[in-house]
Amino acid sequence: MRLSILYFTIFCAGFAALSWEVIWQLKLSLSLGFSALGTAITLATTMGGMTLGSLAMGQYLKKRPESNPLTAYMLLEAIVGLSGLGLESVFRALETLDRSVYQSSQALAPLVHVLAGVLLLGLPTLALGATIPVFNSISQRFRTPLSWLYATNTAGAALGCLGIAFVFLPKLGILTSIYSVAAINFGVATSAFGMSYLFNKNDEDTDKPHLPQLKHPLKANQVLWAAFLTGYVTFALEIAWFRSLKASFGSRTESFALMLAAVLVALAFGARLSRRLAQLRSNNTFFFLLIGSGLAILFVTPLIERFDTLALDGHYYESTAKKFLATLCALGPAIAMLGAVLPWLLDNENKPERCAQIYSFNTLGAILGSFSSAWLLIPSLGFARTSWLLGSILCFLGLKCLKAFHPLMIAALGALAFAISLESGIGRDRIQVPWVKNGKYKIVDYAETQESTISIIEMESGQRDLVIDGFVTTGDQAELTHYMKWMGHLPMLLHPNPTDSLVICFGTGQTAKALVDEGSHMVDVVDLNQAVLDMAHHFKVNENVLEKPQVRPIVMDGRAWLRRVDKQYDVITLEPMAPTFAGVNSLYSQEFYEITKKRLKPDGIACQWLPFHLLHPEHSVQIAATFQHSFPNCGLWLDPVGFTGILVGSKSQEPLGQSWPGLEREVERSLTDSEIKRALYLDSAGVARLSRRQTLITDDNQELAYGSLKRLSEPLHRKKSALSILHWASSSPPPQKVDFQEVLKIRVDLSKDRSTKAARRKLEGL
Repeated sequence: MRLSILYFTIFCAGFAALSWEVIWQLKLSLSLGFSALGTAITLATTMGGMTLGSLAMGQYLKKRPESNPLTAYMLLEAIVGLSGLGLESVFRALETLDRSVYQSSQALAPLVHVLAGVLLLGLPTLALGATIPVFNSISQRFRTPLSWLYATNTAGAALGCLGIAFVFLPKLGILTSIYSVAAINFGVATSAFGMSYLFNKNDEDTDKPHLPQLKHPLKANQVLWAAFLTGYVTFALEIAWFRSLKASFGSRTESFALMLAAVLVALAFGARLSRRLAQLRSNNTFFFLLIGSGLAILFVTPLIERFDTLALDGHYYESTAKKFLATLCALGPAIAMLGAVLPWLLDNENKPERCAQIYSFNTLGAILGSFSSAWLLIPSLGFARTSWLLGSILCFLGLKCLKAFHPLMIAALGALAFAISLESGIGRDRIQVPWVKNGKYKIVDYAETQESTISIIEMESGQRDLVIDGFVTTGDQAELTHYMKWMGHLPMLLHPNPTDSLVICFGTGQTAKALVDEGSHMVDVVDLNQAVLDMAHHFKVNENVLEKPQVRPIVMDGRAWLRRVDKQYDVITLEPMAPTFAGVNSLYSQEFYEITKKRLKPDGIACQWLPFHLLHPEHSVQIAATFQHSFPNCGLWLDPVGFTGILVGSKSQEPLGQSWPGLEREVERSLTDSEIKRALYLDSAGVARLSRRQTLITDDNQELAYGSLKRLSEPLHRKKSALSILHWASSSPPPQKVDFQEVLKIRVDLSKDRSTKAARRKLEGL
């Protein structure tokens, strides 16, 4: 009974620990902006804090061996929970600090990330790291292997990864999730206190013999380096393989949660199995683990390269289950064997301070592995060759430790030859895009950066597309990207005298070019990826707009730019990825629109892309409602060619669309004056009617980023999605609230209008 309570308590602690890591990263990206450097700094400070916490607790337990480990565990979990309760107010203060530092010295801005990691995450990460030496003392007191405690904690983390992504954040929001996870920590602390009180030192089980120490063939210093190596390879491999899987599954929060959960399940299985492996008679079992993991890496990498070709589609839950199982089967063997090493090493120590040293070397290896993989190996070698290198290192070191020729040496060389011969040519001959057939395109440019994988491909028709992490974000096809020009033209036509403008998310540069054509004296272009700007010259449609003297490219998170600067704009046009993609919810939230409004001049115009075809109708309406809440004087413009929406809002009191002063400029445009005006299908009253009683998108409400795809039961179509919503908005008398099931039925009915001309006539008749 007591062991069951102990294991359940540690399982819940693992659930909470992983949940906190997701929340910390999310809150930091909201407060400081998303960037590869910021993510790296967050990881380094988190793992560094855990390292210091482990070493400090190891020394504490060494000096006080009589102390009750359950009491220490209770205090550690309480510290983590209490630290989470103050996150909201602390992160708001962090935003203010970041803005002040950036305005005084841009070069010092990255230091705010370091400071945030130390001040905000320092205490809870110290507490999390301190649990490993505490586990050592608990394992001795309860006569249960430390590796089993470690496995249980990791299994809880796997469930926490899925729970926070699929349940807590989409259903509860960030703030309630924080309180819920903190409550779990307090529950764990209470359970530890109860066990400490009920199972004291005079417990009858103290007469039981200690667990037998399991031998391994490593010397004391070799143990530390083995822990370092496995930490390095595990995290470096995780980043390399995740880069490929992200392109195959889509850069969405659910995809990352599935991948991480699969890795944690494999680590938990390896930890649980480590003691049985250690009990084998062979002295070389430990080295066979290293060699086996290296072989598994080499053999499975060609499969991971081709995950985009697997049939993993289906309804939301079916597709999700397929992706999780496929990831677990592919990554599981190598990760499980790597994951068995650290628990094996920890199981062979009965001193907390020694466990702390081993764990600290493992976390230091993880930090170095993450940085070297993301910033050096992947950009220079690519993810596949990075995986080969990591697998070869494990095979080489394992074989070297055998100190004699072994048949596995031939197997290792064969596995490397196998991986090389089956390389799929990613970046040269193909890219990972599940819905683009191989051989139907050629690769114009390709780069694996710290943030993502970016490609320019050219189809047989001559059309070029920009692909980011496996998703065709944009291109130069006239019909599908026609709206991009009007993301620039439209706000400029509605403004009486626009001079300064801002574009958030560059794409192919058509929006920036339109702003220049309309006479903007200064155009700031903000994009997160330097590679997107570097590849702009491959798209002739932008006419090398970045080389224009009035255009200033800026590599930064768009929200962070608006929050950091005081500059006022006449026009701000927003064209981020759809909010279903990881990290993009913050560019559709009420808080973001309020920041945008502050950066507009008194008669400024804001312009927001509304991707009907990528969202459930309810979410499209929620975006419109959120935009209208910040810009009551707004309208919904529908591109007559591509059937995608553009929300336009003005800070002035003059009703939007009443005048079009920009039409007096002699500029070549793809639509006539009458077509431009007629495409403003909903005025402010129409948008208000559409937005009635809708839940606003906020930084706290993460439904669009987490779990929104399960609302989409069928592939969407631009024309059908736009028509269905506008049909509802134009109905007379208007219903009191949107019936989204009815909207979906309307979309199916309207899909019978196959031709573009028929669809246009249908729109004109609304």
